[in-house]
Amino acid sequence: MRFTVFAAILVILNAPQAQRSTADGVYVPAQAERGRALYGATCQVCHAADLSGGVGSALKGAQFRSDWGGLPLARLFERIRTMPPGAPAPQPEDATVELLAHLLAANGFPSGEMLSIERLEEITFQSAEPVPNSGLVQVVGCIESRTTGEWLLTSATAPARTTNPEPSPEEERLRHASSRGDATFRLMNAYPSPAKFAGHRAEIKGFLIRGSVDSINVTALTSVAAACQ
Repeated sequence: MRFTVFAAILVILNAPQAQRSTADGVYVPAQAERGRALYGATCQVCHAADLSGGVGSALKGAQFRSDWGGLPLARLFERIRTMPPGAPAPQPEDATVELLAHLLAANGFPSGEMLSIERLEEITFQSAEPVPNSGLVQVVGCIESRTTGEWLLTSATAPARTTNPEPSPEEERLRHASSRGDATFRLMNAYPSPAKFAGHRAEIKGFLIRGSVDSINVTALTSVAAACQ
């Protein structure tokens, strides 16, 4: 009995954390309120009291959400932490988390659980805007060929924004190995040749080209499973 309980605990502890987005309530109001005070003291001189921008860019609204949409919240955290340009030292991590919570609140995202540094890589900044044409994306799907010389990624996940054109770290690829979707993408300029991975599930990174069939100009192709099913 003890062994069974211990084994169950190990499974829970080792299970990958579910991917979340800023729409899921990832900060608490107290964090946002402290962040609002910090913003007034350190940021509003460049970005305006209402975050509408001035010397610095706007930190709320459609363009801001489009710029960061689909990216891990960790990327925005790092940008905030290095502001203002030329500062003698980065913002303290705790203060940056609270500033981030203020930005989320100002952009209309709901509150919920405490925002922590450890979860930032797992939380996606949600945008109502689609991934822009020529945006760098990550998708996972099945490599197959239906026409000689043309390779497709089928049963693929929706394109997710990324800032890294190289293959993801192994643990991230494995976490997404079982991901399924209903998208299809034509693969362009893929190297190594997709023929080597026919029938595999693969992570593809590259630049999204929208059309009657969306294409991806591939920057990285990595097998994540030897079979699609």
